[in-house]
Amino acid sequence: MAANVSPPAETVKPLNQRQLKAIDLRCEGHSWDQITKQMDITLRTIQNWRKHPEWEAVMEHRKKEWVKEYELRFTKMLPDVAKRHQQLVHSQSEAIAMRAVDSAHANHVRCVQQQETKSEVEELKEMVRMLLDQLAQQKAG
Repeated sequence: MAANVSPPAETVKPLNQRQLKAIDLRCEGHSWDQITKQMDITLRTIQNWRKHPEWEAVMEHRKKEWVKEYELRFTKMLPDVAKRHQQLVHSQSEAIAMRAVDSAHANHVRCVQQQETKSEVEELKEMVRMLLDQLAQQKAG
Protein backbone atom coordinates (compact mmCIF):
# COMPACT_ATOMS: atom_id res chain seq x y z
CA MET A 1 0.00 0.00 0.00
CA ALA A 2 1.51 3.36 -1.04
CA ALA A 3 1.99 5.99 1.63
CA ASN A 4 0.09 9.25 1.24
CA VAL A 5 3.21 11.39 0.88
CA SER A 6 3.37 14.81 -0.77
CA PRO A 7 5.96 15.21 -3.52
CA PRO A 8 8.98 17.40 -2.82
CA ALA A 9 8.16 21.13 -2.97
CA GLU A 10 10.16 21.70 -6.16
CA THR A 11 7.95 19.21 -8.08
CA VAL A 12 4.60 20.59 -6.90
CA LYS A 13 2.78 22.44 -9.68
CA PRO A 14 1.11 25.72 -8.73
CA LEU A 15 -2.67 25.79 -8.45
CA ASN A 16 -4.29 26.14 -11.87
CA GLN A 17 -6.99 28.61 -12.89
CA ARG A 18 -9.86 26.18 -12.27
CA GLN A 19 -8.58 25.39 -8.79
CA LEU A 20 -8.25 29.11 -8.06
CA LYS A 21 -11.79 29.65 -9.38
CA ALA A 22 -13.08 26.98 -6.98
CA ILE A 23 -11.27 28.69 -4.11
CA ASP A 24 -12.75 32.07 -5.10
CA LEU A 25 -16.27 30.62 -5.28
CA ARG A 26 -15.82 29.06 -1.85
CA CYS A 27 -14.57 32.36 -0.42
CA GLU A 28 -17.68 34.03 -1.83
CA GLY A 29 -19.80 31.67 0.25
CA HIS A 30 -20.74 28.95 -2.24
CA SER A 31 -21.05 25.39 -0.93
CA TRP A 32 -18.86 22.65 -2.36
CA ASP A 33 -21.98 21.20 -3.98
CA GLN A 34 -22.78 24.52 -5.67
CA ILE A 35 -19.18 24.79 -6.87
CA THR A 36 -19.22 21.31 -8.40
CA LYS A 37 -22.40 22.11 -10.30
CA GLN A 38 -21.25 25.55 -11.44
CA MET A 39 -17.86 24.29 -12.59
CA ASP A 40 -19.16 20.94 -13.90
CA ILE A 41 -16.77 18.88 -11.79
CA THR A 42 -17.19 16.15 -9.22
CA LEU A 43 -16.85 16.40 -5.47
CA ARG A 44 -14.00 13.89 -5.80
CA THR A 45 -12.14 16.38 -8.01
CA ILE A 46 -12.45 19.05 -5.33
CA GLN A 47 -11.34 16.57 -2.67
CA ASN A 48 -8.22 15.88 -4.74
CA TRP A 49 -7.59 19.58 -5.33
CA ARG A 50 -7.82 20.24 -1.60
CA LYS A 51 -4.87 17.88 -1.04
CA HIS A 52 -2.61 20.32 -2.90
CA PRO A 53 0.01 21.63 -0.44
CA GLU A 54 -0.77 25.27 -1.27
CA TRP A 55 -4.57 24.95 -1.20
CA GLU A 56 -5.20 26.03 2.41
CA ALA A 57 -2.71 28.91 2.33
CA VAL A 58 -4.17 30.27 -0.91
CA MET A 59 -7.71 29.84 0.44
CA GLU A 60 -6.85 31.77 3.62
CA HIS A 61 -5.14 34.53 1.66
CA ARG A 62 -8.06 34.90 -0.76
CA LYS A 63 -10.59 34.86 2.10
CA LYS A 64 -8.76 37.75 3.73
CA GLU A 65 -8.69 39.64 0.42
CA TRP A 66 -12.40 39.03 -0.09
CA VAL A 67 -13.25 40.23 3.43
CA LYS A 68 -11.18 43.41 2.92
CA GLU A 69 -12.93 44.07 -0.41
CA TYR A 70 -16.36 43.48 1.15
CA GLU A 71 -15.59 45.76 4.09
CA LEU A 72 -14.39 48.49 1.72
CA ARG A 73 -17.55 48.26 -0.41
CA PHE A 74 -19.73 48.22 2.70
CA THR A 75 -17.94 51.23 4.19
CA LYS A 76 -18.44 53.19 0.96
CA MET A 77 -22.17 52.42 1.11
CA LEU A 78 -22.65 53.63 4.68
CA PRO A 79 -23.36 57.31 3.90
CA ASP A 80 -26.10 56.34 1.43
CA VAL A 81 -27.49 53.77 3.85
CA ALA A 82 -27.57 56.31 6.69
CA LYS A 83 -29.31 58.86 4.46
CA ARG A 84 -31.94 56.33 3.34
CA HIS A 85 -32.41 55.15 6.92
CA GLN A 86 -32.99 58.75 8.01
CA GLN A 87 -35.67 59.07 5.33
CA LEU A 88 -37.37 55.89 6.56
CA VAL A 89 -37.34 57.10 10.17
CA HIS A 90 -39.26 60.18 9.02
CA SER A 91 -41.62 58.19 6.81
CA GLN A 92 -45.30 59.10 6.83
CA SER A 93 -46.03 55.42 7.36
CA GLU A 94 -45.91 54.72 11.08
CA ALA A 95 -45.07 51.05 10.45
CA ILE A 96 -42.08 51.91 8.24
CA ALA A 97 -40.84 54.55 10.67
CA MET A 98 -41.09 52.12 13.61
CA ARG A 99 -39.21 49.39 11.70
CA ALA A 100 -36.47 51.90 10.89
CA VAL A 101 -36.21 52.90 14.55
CA ASP A 102 -36.20 49.24 15.63
CA SER A 103 -33.41 48.39 13.20
CA ALA A 104 -31.33 51.36 14.37
CA HIS A 105 -31.82 50.30 17.98
CA ALA A 106 -30.96 46.65 17.24
CA ASN A 107 -27.78 47.69 15.42
CA HIS A 108 -26.80 49.96 18.30
CA VAL A 109 -27.34 47.17 20.83
CA ARG A 110 -25.28 44.78 18.69
CA CYS A 111 -22.41 47.30 18.47
CA VAL A 112 -22.46 47.90 22.23
CA GLN A 113 -22.46 44.14 22.90
CA GLN A 114 -19.52 43.62 20.54
CA GLN A 115 -17.57 46.39 22.26
CA GLU A 116 -18.38 44.95 25.68
CA THR A 117 -17.28 41.50 24.51
CA LYS A 118 -13.98 42.92 23.22
CA SER A 119 -13.41 44.64 26.56
CA GLU A 120 -14.18 41.45 28.50
CA VAL A 121 -11.82 39.46 26.29
CA GLU A 122 -9.04 42.00 26.88
CA GLU A 123 -9.65 41.83 30.64
CA LEU A 124 -9.49 38.04 30.54
CA LYS A 125 -6.26 38.15 28.54
CA GLU A 126 -4.76 40.49 31.11
CA MET A 127 -5.82 38.19 33.96
CA VAL A 128 -4.27 35.20 32.19
CA ARG A 129 -1.03 37.16 31.68
CA MET A 130 -0.97 38.06 35.38
CA LEU A 131 -1.62 34.45 36.42
CA LEU A 132 1.09 33.18 34.10
CA ASP A 133 3.52 35.76 35.52
CA GLN A 134 2.63 34.68 39.08
CA LEU A 135 3.09 31.03 38.14
CA ALA A 136 6.48 31.77 36.57
CA GLN A 137 7.53 33.68 39.71
CA GLN A 138 6.45 30.79 41.95
CA LYS A 139 8.44 28.32 39.86
CA ALA A 140 11.49 30.61 39.88
CA GLY A 141 11.26 31.25 43.62
